[in-house]
Amino acid sequence: MIHPNGPCAEFARGLFGNIDDKVSPIGRILQRGNTANWGKAKQEDRVETQSATSDAPSYRWVVWSLLVATYMVSFFHRMAISVVKEPLMEQFSLSLSDFGMLASMYFYAYCLAQIPCGIMVDSIGVRRTAAISVTLAGVATIAFGCTTSPTALYISRFAVGLGVASSFVCVMKAQSQWFREREFSTLAGVCLFVGNLGSICAQAPLGMFVAVCSMRTAFLAIGCGTLVLALLCLLFVRNKPEDIGLSTAVSSGTDTPSIPLRRSLISILKNRHLLAIDIFYFFVGSQLLGFAGAWSISFLRDSYGIHLAVASKLASVQLLAFMLGSLVLGYASDHYGKRKIFITAPFLVVCLVWFFLAFGGADASLAAGVTLLGVAGFFSGAFSVMMTLCKEVSPRELTGTSIAMLNTFGFLGIAISTPLYGKLVEIYSVETSNHHAALLLLAGMNLAGCVCSFFFRESGGENLQ
Repeated sequence: MIHPNGPCAEFARGLFGNIDDKVSPIGRILQRGNTANWGKAKQEDRVETQSATSDAPSYRWVVWSLLVATYMVSFFHRMAISVVKEPLMEQFSLSLSDFGMLASMYFYAYCLAQIPCGIMVDSIGVRRTAAISVTLAGVATIAFGCTTSPTALYISRFAVGLGVASSFVCVMKAQSQWFREREFSTLAGVCLFVGNLGSICAQAPLGMFVAVCSMRTAFLAIGCGTLVLALLCLLFVRNKPEDIGLSTAVSSGTDTPSIPLRRSLISILKNRHLLAIDIFYFFVGSQLLGFAGAWSISFLRDSYGIHLAVASKLASVQLLAFMLGSLVLGYASDHYGKRKIFITAPFLVVCLVWFFLAFGGADASLAAGVTLLGVAGFFSGAFSVMMTLCKEVSPRELTGTSIAMLNTFGFLGIAISTPLYGKLVEIYSVETSNHHAALLLLAGMNLAGCVCSFFFRESGGENLQ
């Protein structure tokens, strides 16, 4: 049993502070957003809030930090494949289409595992789900580094996707249990910001590691580190404050009975507000996660004739902008108590960027191209608001399954578009690689997503069910 006043809790208290502590940077962000929006909260909510924050101010950061670390691992694997594209294609004699399919193995697995992961999170809890999943990811990563055949390469890549599939669902479920509703969108933005540090590590740092050691050594080390993280999740993560005798941070009123699997899935699929968000994510997910994860470095190298090391560093601009946008847009959404406008407007800007790149913008200067990718990355930070809206239009007891369903749609779109992007580059390339048709695919999908966003229901920053 982990005591809230033990050394781990003290470490978290020193690092993060209380959520209302003026010394804590994250607490200061949340406090400002909360003061602006919910200064007139109900008296009973204030009483419950004071009780929750006095009993469990620090241990929730231990739980949150470990789960976000697993999310960093998922982002790392999502983006790492683009850095090792050249050695993989050379060693295993892969074409561009083959490489696109290899990259999409992660997304297919991630997509297929979402509903089972959501059910696991809602039934056996975050702790055991995270420990089991991350262990699988660690073993699969080691296998990926040791493989000597293309078939084993595809299988291990698929297994990595299965292993990290629960990471974001676990974070969102834990946030719904350990934090108050009005903190959710800001924390979702912080989660995406911290998680994307894994993307940054999968760009230039991984490139240097592979250059100094080898691809095999790099993935063996990463796999071992992932197994250590799985052990830490098992030891320190708890499903909810009550598991260690603390008062709840969620004003849920009465306990909600569990819902049978069949009824829960039917309830989610019949919720038209959730379905609109699911379809939206199917279309817009590929323009950042698929492109940045598999093709951004190739796009920069083919369009501007730069070396791999330079392209890896410049590709990080899009990810850094995404991290910043996740924080800014998540905080702004909480500050104004609005969701829909902070999803639709940013993705309309992203749509314009992709259309500009598709119709000749990619032929502009390198600085202009990187700047446009940065703009697309920043406004794609609205994903944090999208996830929050999904949680707020879902039944509270089905948070994990609802977010898992959302990810199923999103990563299905990514899995389909990633190899299709590579195929379009192959078809329209003559003497040099041509990305214009593939970029038009991303622009068209993003436009379809923006149309879907007009059917979203505004939650006003509150759980509607």
